[in-house]
Amino acid sequence: MFSNSSSSPFFGHGLYDGGQYGMISARTQPFQRELEEARMENTRLNRLLQECEQEMVQMNNQRLRELEDMKLRHGIEIRELAQEKDTLLAQIEATRRTNDDDGKHLRMEIRERQEEIDRLQAEMQELVDENTLLRAKTDENNSLGAAKSKVSSRYSEDDLVRVEELEAALEGAREEILNLREKNEMLEDVLEEKNVQIVALTKFEREVDAQIRQHLAERDEKLSELELHNTMLCGKLAVLEEERHAGGATNELKMLLREREMEIEALDTHAAIKGLQTELQNRDDELIRLQRKALGDVDEFARGFSSPDALKKIDELERSLREKERNLTASRVELSTYLSEVEDILQENRYLRQVAEVPLDKLIDLTDMKIAERLSCSRAIAQLRVLEQRELEWDHERVKLRRKILELSQMVAEKGVMCHGLDADKLIYLQEFAKSLREGSILPPRDDSHPIDHSMLYEEEISKLKSEVLRLQQRLARCDEVPKLTTEAKEWNPSAIDSISAAVG
Repeated sequence: MFSNSSSSPFFGHGLYDGGQYGMISARTQPFQRELEEARMENTRLNRLLQECEQEMVQMNNQRLRELEDMKLRHGIEIRELAQEKDTLLAQIEATRRTNDDDGKHLRMEIRERQEEIDRLQAEMQELVDENTLLRAKTDENNSLGAAKSKVSSRYSEDDLVRVEELEAALEGAREEILNLREKNEMLEDVLEEKNVQIVALTKFEREVDAQIRQHLAERDEKLSELELHNTMLCGKLAVLEEERHAGGATNELKMLLREREMEIEALDTHAAIKGLQTELQNRDDELIRLQRKALGDVDEFARGFSSPDALKKIDELERSLREKERNLTASRVELSTYLSEVEDILQENRYLRQVAEVPLDKLIDLTDMKIAERLSCSRAIAQLRVLEQRELEWDHERVKLRRKILELSQMVAEKGVMCHGLDADKLIYLQEFAKSLREGSILPPRDDSHPIDHSMLYEEEISKLKSEVLRLQQRLARCDEVPKLTTEAKEWNPSAIDSISAAVG
C-alpha cells in the first residue's frame, strides 16, 4: 500500500514534489544575475552620461561667455561707427553750409558784376551816340565856307580832342567789360565747382551711410548666427539630457562628444577666420577709398580757391584722416589678437588631427555621424523600452508559472489525500478508468488473476510529463531571451549565453 504520495513511483519523478520549481529557479538565476549586471551597467552609463553632460554644460557656458564678450565688443564697435557717422555727417553738413554761403556770396557778386556790366554798356552806348553826333557835326562844319574856316578849324580841333577822349574812354570801358566778363566766367566756374563739390559730398554721405548700414546688417547677421548656434547647442544639450534619462552606450557618448568638439573647432576656425578676413578687407578698402576721396577733395579745394575756409576744411580733413588711421591701427591690433587666438585653435586642430591620424587637407563630413548618432540613440532608446516591457512581461510570466506550480502542488496533495489507502495498481487503474470515461469508452473490470504490465502505462505517462516539461522549458526560454543592446559581442555575458543555450536545449 502506498500511503505517502511522495514515495510512490508515479510521483517520484520530481515534478509534483517541488523539484521542477527548483529547476526553474536554478535556470532563472543566471538571467536575474544578468539583469542585475545590465542594471549596474545602465547605472554606470547614466553616471558617465551625467559627467559628460556637466562637461558639455561647462563648455556651453564658456561659449556663452565668449559670445557675450563678442556681442559686447560688437556693440562698442557699432557705437564707435555711429559716433564716426555722426562726426562725418556733422562735417558734411558744415561743408554744405559753407558751400551754400559761398554760393550765395558768389551769386550776389555775379549779380553785382552783371549790373555793373549793364551800366557800363549803357554808358558806352551813350558815348557811341555822342561820337556819332560829333562826327555828323564835323562833316557839316567841313562843308562851310572859307570865311568861317578859322573858327570852324578851331571848333573842329576841339571836337576832335573830345572825340579822341570819348574813344579812349570807350576803349577803357570795353577793356573793363572784358575784365568783368572774365571775372564773371571765373566766378561761374567757381560756382560750378562748388556745385560739383556739394554733389560729391552728398554722394559721399550716401555711400558712408550705406556702408555703415551694411556693416550694421552684417554685425546683426553674425549675432543672429551666433545666437542660432547657441540655441542649437542648447537644444542638443536638452536632447542629450533626455537621452541620459533613457540610457545609452559608451561608444555613442564618445561619438557625440567628438562631434561637439568638431563643431566647436569648425566654428572657431572657418567662421572666425573668414569673418576677420572679410572685415579686414572691408576696412582696408574703406580706408583706401577715404584716402583717395580726401586727396581728391584737397585737390579740388586747392584748385577751386585758397581762402581761409578752404584751408580750415583741409585741416579738418587731415585731422579726420589721422583719426581714421588711428582707428585702423587699433583695428589691426585687435585683428592681430584675433589671429593669434585663431592660430592657437588651428594648432590645437592640427594636434588633434595628428592624434586621430586625419590628413590636414581632409574635410570631415559630419552628416553620416549625425545620422548614425540619431539612429543609434533612437535604437538604444527603443531597445531599452522593449527590454523594460519584456522585463515586466517576464515578471508577470514568472508569477503565473509560480502560481501554476503552486496549483499543481496543491492538486497533487489533494489527489494524494483523496486516493489515500489505495495501492499503486488501484491508483493506476483509477486513472485509466477516468481517462476512458473522458474519452467516452468504459474500461472493463480488471481481472486480478492476470496482472497488468504497468511499464507501458508508466512510459506513456512519463512521455506526457516530459512533453509538458519541455513545453514549459521552451516557454520559459522564450520569455527569458534577452536581445542585445548594441552590436558588440562583449555586451553579453558568456554565462548568460550558456544558460540560454541550456534552457533552449
